[in-house]
Amino acid sequence: MPWIVLGIVVVVGMVGVVAYIKLRGQRAVEQFSPESYLLPMDAAWSQGRDRTLGLKTAVNLRDIGGYPAAGGKRVRWGLVYRSGTLHELSAEDSQRLAELGLRLICDLRSDEELADAPDDAARFGAAYKHLPVQTERNTLQRVRAAMFQPERLSDFLRETYKTVMLEDNATLIGGILRDMLAPDGLPMLFHCTAGKDRTGVVAAVLLATLGVPDAVIAADYAQSNHFQPRFREYVGRAVVKLKWLGVSADSLHPLTIADGSMMHDMLATLRAKYHSIDDYLTQRAGLTHEEIGRLRALLLEEAV
Repeated sequence: MPWIVLGIVVVVGMVGVVAYIKLRGQRAVEQFSPESYLLPMDAAWSQGRDRTLGLKTAVNLRDIGGYPAAGGKRVRWGLVYRSGTLHELSAEDSQRLAELGLRLICDLRSDEELADAPDDAARFGAAYKHLPVQTERNTLQRVRAAMFQPERLSDFLRETYKTVMLEDNATLIGGILRDMLAPDGLPMLFHCTAGKDRTGVVAAVLLATLGVPDAVIAADYAQSNHFQPRFREYVGRAVVKLKWLGVSADSLHPLTIADGSMMHDMLATLRAKYHSIDDYLTQRAGLTHEEIGRLRALLLEEAV
């Protein structure tokens, strides 16, 4: 009867694993508050404007203009937009987005994400580039953390920002910044699905290039928390097949929030390794000093 004993051990063990995961997930939910991750936004940064453009069906879409930059300057409005997926926009919001005069949309999503929800850049009157961000390093470790130590997901995500996002995608990031210099490069919108991680890293590098302080970059990144319920839906759909194991969007909540400290860590790591954002761009991302200067001239203006 050894096979019966083995079967009992397996069943009991699985029940124990499921209960363990559910318990840890419940504890994580009880300690979680997306509002606690929001960072203060100075009213002067918005100058009375609505960064979200009032697009009610947009996912994490906003203008990155108005932020203070080095040398008493600020980022120009109406030239660069960051966003989550665009396929959920209503006809009315699509028309309003088209009225912005976008020239280029850069899609950072994977091939699979694109197949599930294709962009239709033509309806916005813009050219389109598919530039999938590479995120595959340490996949097995992330899966193991999601299954048995969901609280470690935050650490893995933090490490992904500092290594995979910055290093493996440096040329891609540099290419996006160079596209802004083209005659038909601006206004530009770049996006992924949630507009939080991949989009957040590109936005952070751009803002750092323009001399925006780290605290302001982190505050901009943290604005994604206003859309946390949408992120929760995305993660929930992605892990629905693991529901029987107690894995849910709630137990994986680090994937649904924007923790500003991750931006601080990422930018500190970049400077520790490359000394400055300019050195990162020239040594790793493929830009020249002349291109960096032109980018600043295009996207910055004197603060009034």
